[in-house]
Amino acid sequence: MADVGEDTDAKASGDSKPSASKEEAVQAKNSKEIKTANLADDEAEVISQYQAKAKARRRLRQKRMQYQFLFKAGAFLVMLIVVLITKKFQEWYKPEGSSSTSKGSSPQVQSATSAPQTDAKGGEL
Repeated sequence: MADVGEDTDAKASGDSKPSASKEEAVQAKNSKEIKTANLADDEAEVISQYQAKAKARRRLRQKRMQYQFLFKAGAFLVMLIVVLITKKFQEWYKPEGSSSTSKGSSPQVQSATSAPQTDAKGGEL
C-alpha cells in the first residue's frame, strides 16, 4: 500500500508540475499582454502629446500671422494718414499768388526774370 500512496503522491506532484507551468505560462502571457498594453498606452500617450504640441504650434503660428497682418495694416494706415495730412498742410500754407505746384515755376518768378519794363517813352520806370 505504500506503493499506492507513493504513486498517488507522484501523480499529485507530477500533476502539480504541469499545472504550475501552465499557470506560469498563463501569468507570463498575461504579463506580456499587460506589457504590450502598457506599451500601447505609452505609445498612445506619446502620440496624443505630440498631436497636442502640433496643435498648439499651429494655433500659435495662426495667431502670429494674424498679429503680423494687423501690425502691417496698421502701419500702412498710419503712413497713409501722415501723407494725406502733409498734403493738406501744404495746400493750406501755400503762397497766395501761387496756384501751380512745386514742379513748375511761379508766374511771379517768370516776370521778375523777364526783360525790364519800359514806359511808352522808352525810359525805365
